[in-house]
Amino acid sequence: MKIAIVSHLYPSESGFKHGVFIRNHAEMLEEFAEVKVWVPTPRYPPFARKSKFASSPLLQPPQANRWRFWSLPRHTLARLVAKQYQHLAAEILSWQADLVHIHWAFPDAQLVSRLKDSGIPTVVQVHGSDWYRTGHVAGLRNEQLLAASAIIAVGMQLKEDMARALPRISDNIHHIPNWVDAGRFTIPADKNRAKNQMGWDVQRTQLLCVANFKSEKGVDDLVESIRHLQHRSIDLHLIGTDFRDTFSADLHRKADSIEHSRVIFHPPVPYEELVGFYQAADLFVLPSRSEGFGIGLIEAGACGVPLVATRSGGPEEIVESEVGMLADKSNPENLAEILGEILDSIDSFDPEKVRNRIVSRFGKTRAAEQFHQLYQNLIS
Repeated sequence: MKIAIVSHLYPSESGFKHGVFIRNHAEMLEEFAEVKVWVPTPRYPPFARKSKFASSPLLQPPQANRWRFWSLPRHTLARLVAKQYQHLAAEILSWQADLVHIHWAFPDAQLVSRLKDSGIPTVVQVHGSDWYRTGHVAGLRNEQLLAASAIIAVGMQLKEDMARALPRISDNIHHIPNWVDAGRFTIPADKNRAKNQMGWDVQRTQLLCVANFKSEKGVDDLVESIRHLQHRSIDLHLIGTDFRDTFSADLHRKADSIEHSRVIFHPPVPYEELVGFYQAADLFVLPSRSEGFGIGLIEAGACGVPLVATRSGGPEEIVESEVGMLADKSNPENLAEILGEILDSIDSFDPEKVRNRIVSRFGKTRAAEQFHQLYQNLIS
């Protein structure tokens, strides 16, 4: 079986955290198929901030290569972009793929119609932002979703929202959640030793959040909630973006104004090193305003770490009473209340039970079986 994967997000030497889960998906498929990855990449002028990422070598293996196209910011002239994707379809056809798995409903799904005309089955995997934040190109997006052989929604709420907005695709949407490699993300033998290895104070409560510093991720709400918990000895570790835009600058100013509790900013961390942060954390927090799923939640949970997340779409599917608690989104006061409540009862969460519940529902083996079965059905 030859499977082509298309995703404009994919990790590279200078952008090693971008689209890590896409690479993980490709590696998983290599267990039962021949895989090749195409990474659509806009052309940027040399002085543009994103030019270094666009020219950075992609991480190998699996075999991955860039496909260049012309674009303008914020999907300006989206039809021009869509038209160029026809050339990518021709490249994939020349490789004679049995099936094409396309991540992101826009812009990458713009090659679906051309592939359908050639009789190649297509799977479009929708992650959240490519649905909720692409209303301005809904016509182009929906046209390709209607033409897809199958659609995957990573979250149940996302699936329901898509079916409600576009009823004609409702019977063609499959719910396959993101997954965690339980062999990589494990419970530490000794929590204090894990903290010491990270240089963290074992006498203080260590909170962790891994999220891009963007408004929809709600990291500013999390920092504000810590202000309400200054009577506690808390260290909040934030792993996000490494550039200082207006949102990030405001986040740093807000963090600097908090007394007693400490907010510690970490640069982007390679995927292979994240497990050390999860294992040292007492609690993992994802404060999103909008979230298609929440991979950090299941990675932390597989390490036995209790979870707090906001009711923002995807986390409701993951965070049950056995593994953590949910707070209201866009509500720092309620988030602080929930954080205080779970910290008061943190010893009641058994790391083994947290891990087992997460892995049983979101483990790699189960996801691989779901993908393989779907592909076999479409190809046959």
